[in-house]
Amino acid sequence: LKESMLAESRAFFRELIDRNLSAANVAASDFLMLNQRLAEHYGIAGVEGAAIRRVPLPPGSPRGGFITQAAVLKVTANGTTTSHVVRGAWLADRILGQPIPPPPPGIPTIDPDTRGATTIRAQLDKHRADPSCASCHTKMDPPGFALEVFDVIGGFRERYRSLGKGEASGVKYFD
Repeated sequence: LKESMLAESRAFFRELIDRNLSAANVAASDFLMLNQRLAEHYGIAGVEGAAIRRVPLPPGSPRGGFITQAAVLKVTANGTTTSHVVRGAWLADRILGQPIPPPPPGIPTIDPDTRGATTIRAQLDKHRADPSCASCHTKMDPPGFALEVFDVIGGFRERYRSLGKGEASGVKYFD
C-alpha cells in the first residue's frame, strides 16, 4: 500500500503534465490514478492488477485531486492520529503558499474528547473565541476540517477511533 500511495501521486502529476490538465485538479478532479491495492483501500470496485492507471471517480466519492490522496493524508498525520490543524496548516503552506505562523507561547493543543462528550468543532469554537487564535484558525480550519474525514493513511471515516467506552464505531466527529 505504501508503494502504491507514492506511485499514485507520481502518476497523478504525470497525468496532469502529459494531458496539459488544469491546476484545479490539485484540489478536485474527476479521476484517480489507482491500482487494485489502492482501489481496495479507497473502497472502489472494479480495479484489478498492480498497474497504476487512470480510473474515473465514482459518483459521490469524497476523493478527487491531489489533496485527498493517501500519500498526502499520511504525511499530514502523525501515524496514529490526525489533526485538522496540521492538515490545514500543511495545505496553506505547501499548496497555497501561505504559511501559517506558529501559535503564540502557552497555547495548548486541542485533542479529541475520546469520551465523546464534545466534538472537535465545539472545542475549537471556544478556542477561536480568542482573537489571537482566530486570526490563524480562520485560514487553516476550513481546509483542515474538510480533510478530517480521512484517517491517518487516507481511509474514509465518519468517526474517530475510540479506546474508551461509547459507541462501537468511535467518537462522533461531526456536529
